[in-house]
Amino acid sequence: MTVESTCIEIRKTLQAYALKTLPEGKEHTVSDHLDACESCRAALKEVEAKLTRLRSSLPVESPQEGLAQRTLARVENTKAERSGDRALWPALATGMVVLCVMGAVLLPVLSRTREASRRATSQNNMKQLGIIFKMYANESDGERYPRLAKDIEAWAPDLSALYGKYLNDPALVISPEHPERERFDALLRAPHRNLPALAAAMGENYAYLGYTAIDEVAFERLHRARQEGQLEEAGKNGADSVLPLREGIERFLITDINNSAGSSAAQSTIPVLIEVVGWKYKKSVDDFKGANVLYMDGHVEFVPLGTFPVVPNVMDVLSGLAP
Repeated sequence: MTVESTCIEIRKTLQAYALKTLPEGKEHTVSDHLDACESCRAALKEVEAKLTRLRSSLPVESPQEGLAQRTLARVENTKAERSGDRALWPALATGMVVLCVMGAVLLPVLSRTREASRRATSQNNMKQLGIIFKMYANESDGERYPRLAKDIEAWAPDLSALYGKYLNDPALVISPEHPERERFDALLRAPHRNLPALAAAMGENYAYLGYTAIDEVAFERLHRARQEGQLEEAGKNGADSVLPLREGIERFLITDINNSAGSSAAQSTIPVLIEVVGWKYKKSVDDFKGANVLYMDGHVEFVPLGTFPVVPNVMDVLSGLAP
């Protein structure tokens, strides 16, 4: 390459050289050439003079007053915000833990409250049914309670003797504790009442005894007589009799005639109606704690599992789980 052509190539890079934007290797090459070439040094001075004039012609804007302080403050605020976000997470985590603990504590309480409410409503239904049975007995021959319904497997009273005159609200025969209560809506809303179906529905919720089954032995006699179609004869077997429920029947069950309170005490021990829906739809025996029972004196109480009539073999028969 001739000296002239070398100078031409070098001068093409003089502006970049003056601005110090050449690669390091190229910059050394240009510098070595300038040391040996006077004309190229003169050309470099012209380029530097032009750059100086160009810089002086551009307006120089000084930073706004307080810009540095505002920038630093913004940086500090950003750090504080990020620090606050990090500090917020422990608080949120603590709140979640508190909510979980409160839920674990309150959910069982709410569940027990709903259960107590349903039990109270069911007891109220049973008390009203007890009044209906008493009203019927006061006007029936021999002050007898309603007979057991015929032609159905459920343990229910003969509703044809009760409905209309004594029983006006069919919803009373459905327990609020039934898990499929809506299944009976059509039956309860029907313009023409299907009494056998209503009696069957009642037996699925509340089992009516109709006889003096005061212990497991007496209940077994009643059960056997019902299976054999000998209910009307069940009260004519002497010591083995199971007597139909009627006002005053407690006199035949008193063993201490000198006890002036014997009649009242006896009526309070004769079960009339047992809520069986809980047993029928129980998940396990361990989940079942007991059932509401209506007694002849009109009181309703929650009887724990294991106390007659809330014993497994009796509840199996009354709920239809056993023949």
